[in-house]
Amino acid sequence: MRLGIDFGTSYTKIGFLQGREFINLAGNDKRIPSVVSYLPGSGRLYFGNLAWRLNEPGSYTLPFFKLGLKRNPQMKLGPYSLPEIMTQFFTYIRKEYLEPGNLQPSELALSVPNYFGLQARKVLQEAAHSGLQVEKVHLLPEPVAALLGYNHMHLHNPLAGDVLSIDIGG
Repeated sequence: MRLGIDFGTSYTKIGFLQGREFINLAGNDKRIPSVVSYLPGSGRLYFGNLAWRLNEPGSYTLPFFKLGLKRNPQMKLGPYSLPEIMTQFFTYIRKEYLEPGNLQPSELALSVPNYFGLQARKVLQEAAHSGLQVEKVHLLPEPVAALLGYNHMHLHNPLAGDVLSIDIGG
């Protein structure tokens, strides 16, 4: 199976194609909040909906932690560096959404913002590789991913010629 992840600033989408149908691993029309919380008492990181709901005294919550790759690569949350947070996020994705369905992807297509530099892309690629335990990780700029998705969904009428793709994030 080839897995696709749109690691968005606000939400993460995860799924794969079965024939021409997109299978959303987070459930129909559901998204995974791209948020992390750290609870010093447990020394653990929490992600997604649980991180949003975590309301423990002394907890630290970072929505939009993906932006740290561009804005603050030295960011830490408790003892966790940004690369460790990213790896644990992809481990969370594997344990929460792949393992229950006994899904073991052989490849991952991961959309990345155009503004991510080489270092941010490297951190993201290594975290996805390690956390998801997938052999091949392909990074696709978000506008390219959108065009590929459109053409896949419209096989008999794909886009051709000069095409402008605009990513309006958030």
